[in-house]
Amino acid sequence: MGESTMVSVPAAILNAVNDALAPLGAEVRHLPATPERVLDAIAEARADDRGSER
Repeated sequence: MGESTMVSVPAAILNAVNDALAPLGAEVRHLPATPERVLDAIAEARADDRGSER
């Protein structure tokens, strides 16, 4: 009975991570949201931003 609420926890965590990354234009698209994936998303957003400035 209590396990049904556990399904939404990873999605809620990913949403919180993406909310924090939104000002940077970064988004983590896959779980688990590891530090490496967060840093990769930030680096990708920065690279995209630099490419659009040209």
